[in-house]
Amino acid sequence: MKMTKLFALALLTPLASFATGLSFQTFAPTAGEVRSSSGAAFASGTSVSFGTMGDTTGFTTFDQYDGAFTSLTTGSINVNGDLSASIAAGSVAAGTALWLVIDTGTEQGVFSLGTAPSLGVLSSFPASATALVGSNVGNDIRTAIVPEPSTYAMFAGALALGYVMIRRRK
Repeated sequence: MKMTKLFALALLTPLASFATGLSFQTFAPTAGEVRSSSGAAFASGTSVSFGTMGDTTGFTTFDQYDGAFTSLTTGSINVNGDLSASIAAGSVAAGTALWLVIDTGTEQGVFSLGTAPSLGVLSSFPASATALVGSNVGNDIRTAIVPEPSTYAMFAGALALGYVMIRRRK
């Protein structure tokens, strides 16, 4: 009986290596950095979320992506501007898309990190991420500025003034 249990355990041990997760870091210089829209480093303690998202077909705004996002873990930027986070192996199914979402109130970003592999963990870093809200600049990923309501009011006023000027010319 002991031999049967030992044999069963030996057969199940390799299956544990198929559990998938995420390892994300910015410590290596070639890995890139997570930066603000201006290229400046975020303040120490800025929180970043990692997780999964449902179908994003047709999404164009941060609010749409954020509404479909399910956070699995968070990380925070340290005093050196570096970020490291991980999702434990076995937390996500193979083939699941993994995402990084940043919302500081004035800056927002949504970045695709890739899909969880069928073996081991997804090793990801800014240089390999794809920006959906924000941008890729060299090896870095940058967030986008959130426009203030006064910005929209300014654009509406400029359009109204232009309309009045065109009408007066005729």
